[in-house]
Amino acid sequence: ASYSVLSAVGRLSPQVLKLSTTVYDPSVHYHQVRDSWIGVRTPDGR
Repeated sequence: ASYSVLSAVGRLSPQVLKLSTTVYDPSVHYHQVRDSWIGVRTPDGR
């Protein structure tokens, strides 16, 4: 029930829960793929 309350008030995040995981940053992904054509390469350059 506590996770439902956190989700309802917008506080269900890795920072609030103090999880030891990397937090997704959409701006980093955008800068990795902004110059690539769709379907030609992956964000790590393959």
